[in-house]
Amino acid sequence: LLVDDSTINQEVALDLLHDAGLAVDVVDNGRSAIDRVAEGGYSLVLMDVLMPVVDGLAATRSIRQIPGCETLPIIAMTAFAYPEDRARCLESGMNDYLTKPLDAPTLYKSIDRWLTHAPAVSHEPCSSPGEMAAMECETTPPAPPFPLQSTTEETARQHVADLASLPAFSGLPGVILATCKPSRYLALLAQFVEQHGNDGDRLLAMLENGEAAHQVAHTLKGAAASLGMEALASLAGRTCDAIAVRDASCNELASSLREVLREVVREASSDGRRQFY
Repeated sequence: LLVDDSTINQEVALDLLHDAGLAVDVVDNGRSAIDRVAEGGYSLVLMDVLMPVVDGLAATRSIRQIPGCETLPIIAMTAFAYPEDRARCLESGMNDYLTKPLDAPTLYKSIDRWLTHAPAVSHEPCSSPGEMAAMECETTPPAPPFPLQSTTEETARQHVADLASLPAFSGLPGVILATCKPSRYLALLAQFVEQHGNDGDRLLAMLENGEAAHQVAHTLKGAAASLGMEALASLAGRTCDAIAVRDASCNELASSLREVLREVVREASSDGRRQFY
């Protein structure tokens, strides 16, 4: 069971899990996760931590009270990488802890450790993102040998390479999806623009009106990191931290975030890349 409120992160995780031959159901909040686990049939739960309705920590504590689920493997997935966050996850009853963006070897190693009756899905760690990408591509079924398909994929690969040369996409070389499935990556990038393109303005408006903006910044951070936008993810993380403690820098950080996000949207929405949307 995959539990995450970000559709971008859902899609990235699903690609990795399906490539490993795993059957996956998806829900987008902790309350739904509790209900689905109570129905039975799951061997492992991948649980986001910060979610609406019921967060991952509270959901895990509730799941541990369900008869038969006392030892169900629950693996945390979070954009926060602080030691205290890991400690909170383990204290809530989770078994393991993964930071976003997910990478295939670490994810598969954790699943192999906790999913007792599943076929092995782990890969040996690679010394570089390039080696890891090559390994992942070897396991990806080849595209049908139609000229149009081949041309489209080659064009998509060139667009991804162009993006990777831009400061806004500095983390792109480490995103396996972009290397092995460039058309898929560009489709998710379009989805990111649609769902998060106005988050800068949205954050500023929420801060001005005194509304809780922490969840918006957190979700943006995770989605940006999953798609290789390191600068945006870092800035969203700093904004998220500032909002959490009501720091005076919130508005300044949100303004900077809006400008970085606008640059991402401009590059992602170029005419050449629209054919993949």
